[in-house]
Amino acid sequence: MIISLKEYCEKENISKPAALYRIKNNTIKAKKDKKGKWQIEIEDEDKTDYRNELEKAQMHIEHLEQRLQDKEMIIEAERRTNIALLSSLEQYKSIEHGKKSKSPFKRLLALFK
Repeated sequence: MIISLKEYCEKENISKPAALYRIKNNTIKAKKDKKGKWQIEIEDEDKTDYRNELEKAQMHIEHLEQRLQDKEMIIEAERRTNIALLSSLEQYKSIEHGKKSKSPFKRLLALFK
């Protein structure tokens, strides 16, 4: 959408020198028409709203991806812990199974040998 310098100043609530400063620094797109008056190109508000919504959605997706990655790391750590615990339990059972034939007194005596 193209508007005049005056319309732009009113829309942005800035002075004419401030608008010309923006033109000079290429912060807004503008060009002179055949009469030598500045014509400023602005984005439609619908496009701006769409871009803002798109940026919000992308940030939300990145946040969710990070949470998913964190949860996957936690699940993997828990899986490894469970495997270690099961392995320890199996070793403990095999040790206990082998020692069941001895009475507690015999096991105590075996410690002093």
